[in-house]
Amino acid sequence: MGGGGKCLPNSSFPDTATHPESLSKPSPNAIGCYDYTVAEQSDASKAESFSFSQSASEDERESKVFMALMESYCSSRAQSRAALDDEKLAILRHKPGDWIENVAGFAVENYDIPEITTLLLIGPQGSGKSSLVNRITRAFDENSSGLDRAQVSYARTGEGTCFLQEYPIPRNSGTLCVYDTRSLSLVPSENLHLLMRWMTNGVVHGEMAFHISDDAIKKNKMKIKAKNLHGYFCKKRTVNFVILVVNGVSILESMESKETQYIDMIVQTFNSPYVAFRDNKPAVVITHGDKLSFHDRAFVRAKLGELLGIPPCMQIFDIPENTDNVTEASIVNLLRFCIENSDRNLPPKRTFWIEAQQSLKKICSIMQQQNPFEVLILFVSCFVSIYALVRIIVLQME
Repeated sequence: MGGGGKCLPNSSFPDTATHPESLSKPSPNAIGCYDYTVAEQSDASKAESFSFSQSASEDERESKVFMALMESYCSSRAQSRAALDDEKLAILRHKPGDWIENVAGFAVENYDIPEITTLLLIGPQGSGKSSLVNRITRAFDENSSGLDRAQVSYARTGEGTCFLQEYPIPRNSGTLCVYDTRSLSLVPSENLHLLMRWMTNGVVHGEMAFHISDDAIKKNKMKIKAKNLHGYFCKKRTVNFVILVVNGVSILESMESKETQYIDMIVQTFNSPYVAFRDNKPAVVITHGDKLSFHDRAFVRAKLGELLGIPPCMQIFDIPENTDNVTEASIVNLLRFCIENSDRNLPPKRTFWIEAQQSLKKICSIMQQQNPFEVLILFVSCFVSIYALVRIIVLQME
């Protein structure tokens, strides 16, 4: 397995179990020794035995995860071309809502199905979001030798992506698209501001993405770059699922140097409630794996899964800058995972009766807070909504 290494020993995984030394100790007596009763000695030995057994089981679990990751590279390499093409064809034929599960008595027509499934790429500077767009495109385009679609920055001094960019997958597709976004900031509050806007208001192709810390010069440069193109009408897309892109080399360097700022920002972004869909957390893509051995790639996936609390074999995808079956299989698996979660978390249609129920709940809540002015406004808005609905019904009958 070219570039692979020996299996990671258990000791390479830091022990996260409670160490027996962290347990409270009795105070020393006059001659500096510890006084233990029989019961205390028994309790201490039980606690120490439990701690060591917990540590051993944790090491065994982490070792199994690492071995499973190493084996996954072999199984992907052994996957037949025909099987991979079949999986790609399933994605190409998919239309939003095709993979909806019939739960809670809901039929397909009860869901608010989007025109196109929209996947949002987020990640820090240099994570490889734009490169990922190009790799996904090459995996699904018949002409894989075509020019890259997304502009890639090859130096940290580059500004990177400043405008939201929509990329249909494959080109000119009307059922699936990915959005390339501006790099996340190392300041968590700035990321929260952007994520909240994108996830609650939607995303628009060509929209400028400002950070709170951007000065007037930066904003003015972006406006000049826009060439007034952002003023044209573009459809607003609702984000259906999120892909967090991270640089595998940066993750490994952060672990080795004990500098946690990069990893902390990844963890905070991943755990943001804005990027989650109910209990479903974002997919994670590790890039730049071509600069690492298979041993290091498996190690980074295992540790990242532990930090984020997700299964590394199922929800963390290793997509290096390669053009082989292993990389292509990872891309296909990534899109399959995202599309399935998108269809699973589609919201129900907002019918008139649902709107009326929600308005009634708001009225009751405001009345409890004794705010008559807001109650009056809600009554007026409800009356206007009912009047508009009646007018529509009358016009249709005529």
